[in-house]
Amino acid sequence: MPTAATVYCRQKRIVGVGRLSSSSSFASAMGGLAGLPLQSEWWKKGRKKDLTATLKDEMRQHLGMIGVDEDAVDKLKIIHVTGTKGKGSTCSMTDSLLSAHGLKTGLYTSPHLLSVTERIKLNGQSISEAKFARYFHEVKSGLEKNGEPLPPFFRFVTLMAFLAFVREKVDVAVVEVGIGGRTDATNFFDHPTVCGVTSIGYDHMEQLGYSLPEIAWEKSGIFKQGAPAYTTGDQQKCVFDVLAREAKRKKIPFLISPTLETYSTPRGVPIQLGLDGKFQRTNASLALALSGYWLSQHRAGTCLWKGPKKELTPLCLNTLKNCQWPGRAQTIQVPGHPNVIFHLDGAHTPESMQMCSEWFSETVSASQKHSPVPARVMLIFNCSVSRNPQTLLTPLIKNNTFTDVVFTSFTQQQPQQNSTPSLSHPSLTADSTNPSRRAEMAQMWSTLTTKSTPPATTAGNSTTTTLNICPTVNKALECVWGAERALPRGQTLHVLVTGSLWLVGAYLKLLGVSRV
Repeated sequence: MPTAATVYCRQKRIVGVGRLSSSSSFASAMGGLAGLPLQSEWWKKGRKKDLTATLKDEMRQHLGMIGVDEDAVDKLKIIHVTGTKGKGSTCSMTDSLLSAHGLKTGLYTSPHLLSVTERIKLNGQSISEAKFARYFHEVKSGLEKNGEPLPPFFRFVTLMAFLAFVREKVDVAVVEVGIGGRTDATNFFDHPTVCGVTSIGYDHMEQLGYSLPEIAWEKSGIFKQGAPAYTTGDQQKCVFDVLAREAKRKKIPFLISPTLETYSTPRGVPIQLGLDGKFQRTNASLALALSGYWLSQHRAGTCLWKGPKKELTPLCLNTLKNCQWPGRAQTIQVPGHPNVIFHLDGAHTPESMQMCSEWFSETVSASQKHSPVPARVMLIFNCSVSRNPQTLLTPLIKNNTFTDVVFTSFTQQQPQQNSTPSLSHPSLTADSTNPSRRAEMAQMWSTLTTKSTPPATTAGNSTTTTLNICPTVNKALECVWGAERALPRGQTLHVLVTGSLWLVGAYLKLLGVSRV
C-alpha cells in the first residue's frame, strides 16, 4: 500500500529549479537560511509540540513535496547515530571506513565550523556551494508551491541533505542526530540498517530531561524494528539499562561495540587514530562495529577484519590513521609562529570538558618532557548562554594551571567588504549583546581558583594568572600574539580554545583554515 509521501509525489508534479540563476546563488541561499523561523516561533504557528508521529509525518510530507518518497529514503541504507559525546567523530570515522572500501557515502552532521556546506558531505567532502544553493532553492520552491510554511533551520537543512543524498545516488547515508533522537528531525524513517549510541551525558536538558535515564530514553527513540543497535562500553548503568529495555521492547539486538584491544593487527602494529585523545578510541570501536555490520548486510565479502583473531586489514588501519574531524582535540601551528601551539576542542558539556581538560594536560606535559623552560599556558574560553560556565571551568582548573585566561565573545570583526552573509544563532546574538557575561565568568574563575588546589602535574608553574576580557575573538587573538612577543628564549606558548564549537570555528577561520 503506498504511503502518504508516495501518493503525494505521484499526485504532484515536482518542478526543479532548473539552471542556477543569480537569485539561486550561494549568497542568496545563505540569506534565505538566515531568515528561517526559530523552532519556538514555528511551534506557535499551530504545530503540535512533542508528538513524535506528527513530526515524522510532517518530515515525510515535506520530502514528498520535493520529490523524495520513502522508497528512495530506504535505498539510502542509513546508519543513524545518536549520543551526547562523540557523535560527529563516530560518524566521520564510519563514513571514512565505508568510503575507503569503494562506497559512495553521504554524511550529515551538525553543527558546522566554517561553512554550512560542511553539514552535507559526499565521499567525505563538503558539498559544493553551487550544489548547496541548488538544493536549498529546490526545497524552498517545493514547499512554497504547495503552500507550506518553511520549517526551522535544522529541519530545512535535513530536507536538503536527504534530497542531496537521493539525487547524488549515494550507497549509504551516515546520519548524526541533531538533538536527542525521539523527536529529532532526522528520525522520520523506519528502516535504517543499523543504529549507534555514543556516550550519553547531560546536555540539552530543557528538551531531553534532567536525569540520565530520561535523556537515554529520548535517544533510544531512534531504535527501529529490524535494525540492531550498538553502543559503547562506557555507558553508565542507568543509561545502559534504559537502552537495553527499549531495544528489548522493539525486539532488536542490542550490542556493545568491541574495544579496539579486542582486534589484532598485522605484525602487531599499534592501532593509530588520526583523531587525538584517548576518548576517540571508544568512538573508533563504535565506528568499526557500525561499518562492519553495514558491510555484512550490503557488501558481502568486503570486510574490515579477517580471521578468528579479528585482524584489521591494512586499508582499515590506514583509514583510521588518516581520518580527521576538525575542532575536536585538534592541534594547529600557524606558519611564522613556531613557539605558539593552538589546541582546539569544542567541548561544551561537563563530561566532554573533563576529557578535553585531560587531553590538553597530557599533550602539554608530553611536549615539555625535554624542555628546560616551563611552558606558558593560555585558555581562551566562552560558552553559549544555555550552558553553566562553572560546570565547564571546573574540570579545566582541576587538571591544568593556566598562566593566562581570556574570556571572549563569539563575535568576529568582519572585513569591510563581505559579500556573503553569515548565519547567526540565538546563542551568538544573546552573547554579543551581553558583555557582562564575560565579566561574570572572569569573577567565577577567580572564585573557583581560590577554592581549588593546583594540579600535581602541570606544565605552566606560574602561581599567578593574568585575566583578560575581550569583546571579540580578534581581540583575544591579539592577547596570544602579545604573549608570544613576551616569551623568553626557549619557551612555548600553548593555547587552549574551548567551551563551544562556535568559538572553535571562529578561531579556525582566524588562523587561516579555509575549509574543513
